[in-house]
Order: sequence, then C-alpha cells, then structure tokens
Amino acid sequence: MGVYNITREAFASSYTPVAGVPADRDATRGLSVVAPPLYLDVHVMFMANFTERSYPDGLAALSRLISFFQQNRVFTPQNTPDLAPELTNLTLDIENLAPVEVNYVMSMLGTRYLPSVFYTLRMIPFASSAMLERRYPVQSITSNVGPA
Repeated sequence: MGVYNITREAFASSYTPVAGVPADRDATRGLSVVAPPLYLDVHVMFMANFTERSYPDGLAALSRLISFFQQNRVFTPQNTPDLAPELTNLTLDIENLAPVEVNYVMSMLGTRYLPSVFYTLRMIPFASSAMLERRYPVQSITSNVGPA
C-alpha cells in the first residue's frame, strides 16, 4: 500500500472562516472565529508485489482486498471502533485510472508495473480550534430615522 497523491475536496472545503459559540456557551463574551475544516482526499494504491513463482498468490491477495473494500466501502465509529474520533465517516472509492496514468504513477514511484488497484479515501477532515478572531453579537439596534 502506498499514498501517491493528496488533493483538496473542493465540494466540501471552504475558505470562509466560521464563527461558533465559545465552550462556556456565553455568547455575550463573543464568538470565536476559526478556520473552516479542510477536507482532503487521499489517493492510495495497493500493489501485488510477489515473485514470479507466487504471482497467482499475489493476484489472489489483490482479489481478496478488492472484495473486502467492495463489501466494506464506508467505515464509521459503529463498524470500526478504533477509528479516530474526528473521522465520522471514512469512505473508499475505487479509482479508474487509464493504463497511461497507471504507467505514470508506477514510473513516478520508480517501480516496474505490478498488478494494482487504486482507491480514494474521501473527505478526511483537518480542523483546528485555534481562534482567528473574536466577534461580538449585536446587543441592540438603534435608529436615528424618525417617523415619516
């Protein structure tokens, strides 16, 4: 197994800071503005790197791996208790790479072609609670406009 690329999930990621109520839930003390979570897609590959004599064993192992991820595409805290708490949902999608793209990845890694399968781990969140600024809610509204 190897990671060959990490990309930003454009659909879910935002660059707009978000405001939330502080931990003490006292909004009169202001709201903490934090950077929004960044969602990443991690592109992984599994290769059957077996000697020629055990080449069929390598293909069988790759077949079992594909079968496992076909049956277990989504990992949650319910079906995977050791999943990190910040990961509420980890999804694996198989990637369809053209032969020329597979060749490019293999040469980028400095290896000869090996039977392989490519997956994307979708929307892995990276979030920080570091405060960028504090904003205060509107307490009252006054108007200098008189009756018409």
